[in-house]
Amino acid sequence: MTSSIRRNAIWMTALTLMLSSGRMFAQGVALAPTADIEATRFWFENDFLLMGLGQRTVTSDGRSSTVTESFTGSSMVDCRLTFTSRTERTGRGVTMSTHTVGLRDIDLDSLSASRNRMPPSTRESKELFTVTLRAKRDKGEAFLVSDADGQTRRDLVGLRARDQSAADKLVAAFRHAVALCVAIPAAPVAPMTNANVISLARAGLSDPVIISAIRRAPARAFDVSDSALISLAEFKVSNAVIEEMMQPAVGENKPAAQTPGSQDVGSKPAIASDPKRAACEGIESLGLYVNKATVIEDWYGKIRNSGAVAKIVVFTWTDEYGAAKQAQIDVGAGQIATPRLGRVEIKFRVIDPIRNFRVVSCR
Repeated sequence: MTSSIRRNAIWMTALTLMLSSGRMFAQGVALAPTADIEATRFWFENDFLLMGLGQRTVTSDGRSSTVTESFTGSSMVDCRLTFTSRTERTGRGVTMSTHTVGLRDIDLDSLSASRNRMPPSTRESKELFTVTLRAKRDKGEAFLVSDADGQTRRDLVGLRARDQSAADKLVAAFRHAVALCVAIPAAPVAPMTNANVISLARAGLSDPVIISAIRRAPARAFDVSDSALISLAEFKVSNAVIEEMMQPAVGENKPAAQTPGSQDVGSKPAIASDPKRAACEGIESLGLYVNKATVIEDWYGKIRNSGAVAKIVVFTWTDEYGAAKQAQIDVGAGQIATPRLGRVEIKFRVIDPIRNFRVVSCR
């Protein structure tokens, strides 16, 4: 793990130097057809980062702007790829998004690369290509995307490639990785450890994304001894993430001391009584949690599907105005969905603004 972290650090330093000096010629090598799972992991954590590196000028309605897109971090653990993309546009600042893709969930029949199509009024200084990853039908919205607006589950993810060569390399690499992962029996669920957290932090993922990964982990085996905490700090793991590591997992029979930045709210509500209750077999509501990272609170619900089939889950809640709300979300097999229920200003109050979160039906 340490050698992998060092390699990632070296590659990220090289990428930074190329961006700052305008050297955009780094190509990255194709994944070898004979690569084993370890070599494949190394490729996705290194050469993959070069596939999205690109800078171009976009002219629309007579106005020109410079756009720089890149992959800034990547981690492949247990056939699950997590990567962060960065887009910087003149006059619009920087946007970041993090994608988590289960390689076994990718539909190979729809895996493709295509040339980006722009409106007639828009011209670009160079062509870019998009590699499309689509989840298998029985997996539902198996991919997780996190950005400034929160987390959403999707059945499709697009990767902006530097050029045709990079797009072809990405398609070939994903086909190879999916084949390898499907051939390898899914390992018994391993607990999340300090090493996993360090790997995510060094890959450049944000604190909310890492905290979400910790909360979604099926089991935890964190070492929070004094020496381990010092080691985490040395690897630049933030205090907010360390505090989350020190909390008991959902369902543990321990008092749940809450972190300042984010917290679980209340116990697991039971699934509401419904004539079609059998359709919700395997569906479990994990209650509410709130992110208090800013002066605005983001409230989310948690719904877990421990079954083998993706389901559409209908849920209800009461908003900050006391109004009853209802929505639905696709929850993939073996996945946890986190629909956002509200964004409210932090202020003094007697009761929680979002409450009564319940699953009412499934199909």
